[in-house]
Amino acid sequence: MDETIDRTLLVKRQLAFDILPHDELEEMLPELGLTGGDPEIFELEHADSHARLRQLEPIGSLLHVFSSLCAQMFNEAYLRPAVGEEITEEQREAFQRQNTAVIQSSATAVLAQLLDMKVLVFNRMIVVKLM
Repeated sequence: MDETIDRTLLVKRQLAFDILPHDELEEMLPELGLTGGDPEIFELEHADSHARLRQLEPIGSLLHVFSSLCAQMFNEAYLRPAVGEEITEEQREAFQRQNTAVIQSSATAVLAQLLDMKVLVFNRMIVVKLM
């Protein structure tokens, strides 16, 4: 008999730890449909998240550059003012910062999960320099 385990809630919880600010996470978990749990378990999950994310430190600057470029493309393609309105430069910069942060944290979390699952292997011998 083939018994599979649905890991959706576990992965969702790990992604929450990897994406969201840890100092706000305990109060956010119920809003995400996830239970708060035991404080000791929370600290272990917190530590596991840092271990997953630490794997990506060598390419953190690359993730930021690509995330910023993606955010810029989204903003240029979709940031359109309503008829008769205008988007200020300050608003454009705020959207850029916000979208870069969302894209970077999401990409980092996904890559960290794939590395943790051994779907991807990080070759630390390769050094990439992006101007």
